Amino acid sequence: MNYERRKELNRIYSELEGLQSRIGELIGGLECVKDDEENAYDCFPENLQNSERGEKMQDNIQALEDAIEQLNEVDSYISEAMGYIEEASE
Repeated sequence: MNYERRKELNRIYSELEGLQSRIGELIGGLECVKDDEENAYDCFPENLQNSERGEKMQDNIQALEDAIEQLNEVDSYISEAMGYIEEASE
């Protein structure tokens, strides 16, 4: 691989590192919101936990867990792609 292509691969690799960092920040933010929603739900009296509002809170918690899981998968795919880029630039 010539210098210019290797240079472009290095640029892309750096962009992916930044993307991974940003995804990590977003996951952290989602986890904080999810934890807050779980704490709010846990503080509800049992009769309110079983109400429509409580069920909606449980749905919200599950949706946030799903979003976190999907972002973790994206992060994993980015790591895999970065490995391929390293291999190609050797």
